[in-house]
Amino acid sequence: MRRIEVEQGAYLHRRPNSSRWQLYAYVGGEEVKASTGKADQAEALGEARRMLAEARRRHEAGKRLRPPSFAEAAASWAAAELSADRPKDREARRALRDHLVPFFGAGGKRAVSEITDSDVRAYAKWRQERRQALLEALRRKALDRRAEAERRWRASESIRRRHPVLADYLPRLSSGIVQQEVSATAFNQEMAALRAVFAHAVAAGMMLRSEVPAIANRPPSGSNARGGIGPEELEAVFACAHGRFEAAKAEAMEVAARRRSDPPEDAWTTDATAWGRFVLANAVEVLAGTGMRPSSLCGVRRWHVREHLEGQTADWVRDRLARGLPLQCGYLLKVRTEKGRKPREWEVVPEEWCWPAVAALLAHAREPGDRLVPTNPPALNRGFKKVLRQLGLDTRPDGSFRSLYDLRHYAISAQLSDGVPPAIVADNTMTSLAMIDRHYKHLSPERHFRLLSKVGR
Repeated sequence: MRRIEVEQGAYLHRRPNSSRWQLYAYVGGEEVKASTGKADQAEALGEARRMLAEARRRHEAGKRLRPPSFAEAAASWAAAELSADRPKDREARRALRDHLVPFFGAGGKRAVSEITDSDVRAYAKWRQERRQALLEALRRKALDRRAEAERRWRASESIRRRHPVLADYLPRLSSGIVQQEVSATAFNQEMAALRAVFAHAVAAGMMLRSEVPAIANRPPSGSNARGGIGPEELEAVFACAHGRFEAAKAEAMEVAARRRSDPPEDAWTTDATAWGRFVLANAVEVLAGTGMRPSSLCGVRRWHVREHLEGQTADWVRDRLARGLPLQCGYLLKVRTEKGRKPREWEVVPEEWCWPAVAALLAHAREPGDRLVPTNPPALNRGFKKVLRQLGLDTRPDGSFRSLYDLRHYAISAQLSDGVPPAIVADNTMTSLAMIDRHYKHLSPERHFRLLSKVGR
């Protein structure tokens, strides 16, 4: 490594395989370490003397010799504005740690004032490249897990008895909740955090307002249209789920009959496979009949369910009529959500055709605190995907993998296509009008036509 002295305590050096000279010096006990940007030795010496003069001027003015880095500005904003308790703030911290600081921070060496418009534009491409790398790593991991599971299945007779079909035993070959493309929502949330960091840096004197780069949101694309699953496919899913339950129930009762001469009728409930398939078969009907999120349904308890709404007050009747909801319904599910800082209570009215599924689940939720669906969303989704694989419906036409959320999309699309006003659909499916407008705009013509035709009758 070549080294040239500029003056006492300051010198230029050039790393191997590098053409540009670097300045290294101490001014007032603070390190000055930066590239001159010059490959010519004479030009580098002149630039180094200019940089030293600027460093001494800043030291005499009581300013930092090196401008604050983006990582320092982000850490300062997070310490001042973000809370460890709020979910929204935790997402912002994750965006800083996983994406914004690794890209804009450049290992903690890049100044916050040096970030340009082109850097912000390049972030979107870099973000998608990281997503593809993550998906590839998940795919390789899933392949390794499937190979190991197949080896265990072929080597163990007991596993083959419990899982006669190899596909039911193998772990899923999907990326789970990780989408192929970085969604516009996630990208825009990261851009919001980036704007907040720059605003904090300006307020703290770390950079000038004129140095803040332009930051633009990504508009939702047409691919955000959600159609869910078709009616014929849904009927096949219901039939398959109930068929799998009946087969597991018969096998469990046969085992119980071998153990005792007169087993109780509910002996099958002690069998994990039969019980799980019973919960799945009824839960998928409730999800398709309400449009609830799986996590919301799994949080409903026995005392949240109201049955046979009759004899209500006049105010209740007027409220139901104003919202366009039926006065007579078999069940009403009361759900409380705490998204962000605004907790809210919802009243979800299931479709009439899924009342038997609600009744079947209620029959096993005897205590007020018992959960209506006694499982968790990931376990429910795994069972649902086994049903889809058995029917060959595990992938959508665009090649992406289906999940329980397709039942939610079906319910919302069916209600909109049947002429239900969007405000009522949003209220009954625990979502917002903005989400309805963004993802189901393609249903608007048919929705309004059917609504007007019903009014005309």
